[in-house]
Amino acid sequence: KAVSVLPKLIEVHQAIAEAYIQKNNPKKAVSRYLILAEYLIEQKDIEQAIQNIETALAINPQHPKALDLYKSLMERTTEE
Repeated sequence: KAVSVLPKLIEVHQAIAEAYIQKNNPKKAVSRYLILAEYLIEQKDIEQAIQNIETALAINPQHPKALDLYKSLMERTTEE
């Protein structure tokens, strides 16, 4: 619950996502990576956001939200 209130705890988010992977719960791992990516987008840390989305897509290559976020960020980076 703490990371929900304090999304800036990036390392904790990543540790939670890894714990979900180890517990064979890829759905929650992907969700955690995407939550972190959205926070990083808000903080204008696009490179880290992309890395987290790519990690989510490595777990579930067909995840609609991850695909949409990734496409959106790729379009933004090519426009700049």
